[in-house]
Amino acid sequence: DSVIYTHTINGIGSDDLSVFQVGLEVADVLVGFNNQHFDDNLIKANGFEIPDDIINYDILAEIWEGAGLGRVFVYPTHAGFSLGAICEANGIGSKTGTGANAAILWQQGKEQEVIDYCINDIKLTRELFDLIQDKGEIIDPRINNFYFNKYNPEFEFKPIKVKRLKDLVWIE
Repeated sequence: DSVIYTHTINGIGSDDLSVFQVGLEVADVLVGFNNQHFDDNLIKANGFEIPDDIINYDILAEIWEGAGLGRVFVYPTHAGFSLGAICEANGIGSKTGTGANAAILWQQGKEQEVIDYCINDIKLTRELFDLIQDKGEIIDPRINNFYFNKYNPEFEFKPIKVKRLKDLVWIE
């Protein structure tokens, strides 16, 4: 089985983009973090086609669902579930930048810095996916959120059960 992990396609050189489309065509699974509401739209807006038969696994949507929230962001209930917060709470690592800053860095000609940031996000996404597939749960990232704890002092933190890929589809 082949899997494509997405977080963003920023930083991929134009010479590499045809490889990305081929990857989409041969992959069985597309894995991302908030990909169904962001990355997939960006991918399509840049002329790529995501095959209808590909399994599209959105880590963030699965985490929200596991936390008893809907699969679409609603403020303030869905706040506190960033890639960085989730990875830090689960001992995976930290982000090296922000998407908002990436656009500014790119305009400043700091392409390699943006590419490195994107590669780190993909690494974090992959490690988070692997953790979920291995354990089927994550530590709730809101446990480290000062404001969430300040306004929800009685909230009982439990591991968030997250559907694994094998729970969603049959893969041989």
